[in-house]
Amino acid sequence: MVSCYWCHKQTLTNEMTYCKSEDDGKHHLCSSCHLSGHACQSSCPLCWHDMAQYLIIRDRLCAGCIKPIDKKKTFDEKEHPLCSQCQKCILCSFREQTKKDFFSLSYREHEPQIQNILYLMQVCVQRVEVEREPCSICIEPLNENGDNPVKTLDKCQHRFHTKCIEKWFKEKPCCPCCRHVYQNHDEPKYKRSRGDHVPVFPPHTINRYESITPMDTYS
Repeated sequence: MVSCYWCHKQTLTNEMTYCKSEDDGKHHLCSSCHLSGHACQSSCPLCWHDMAQYLIIRDRLCAGCIKPIDKKKTFDEKEHPLCSQCQKCILCSFREQTKKDFFSLSYREHEPQIQNILYLMQVCVQRVEVEREPCSICIEPLNENGDNPVKTLDKCQHRFHTKCIEKWFKEKPCCPCCRHVYQNHDEPKYKRSRGDHVPVFPPHTINRYESITPMDTYS
């Protein structure tokens, strides 16, 4: 018998599952303790709690409304920061509410108060998950830093390290993820004929992707 990390219920080992956390310590979960129907990669409630708590502490957000906190802040019993307008922490509320049939209900089946908690938690989790996405070119985490900042392409919104995408565009005119074709303002429009590949522009024709616009049409 193994204890579920979230509800602490004793379950047979072969009925336990592991969360998809990339950290060293994966969480053991029973079959009933999984979030579903949300736009997040993780379905583990413990990962949700940990990621939301990490973001709130790191970015100095209010644990009640996840907005930047002002100077007039207070703390709850577990030392979670709250702004002057909030009295309840979503982390603690999330912990308290995930009982009984919580995981078997869809988002719309919950009460408005719980829907709000789930929505705010999901916002936190999605922010952290986006930050942890790897650069598709170098497969390294997209961590913002001064040496290698992150750039979002203006049309397809895919994110890469600035140095990686600049080097990529010197050799190829398309996004590495979706193959959306970009080209220089001053260059003639390129079209792709049937059976041909998208032409690779010479390095001198594309220097920086800030001055690149999408290709108009394909034939």
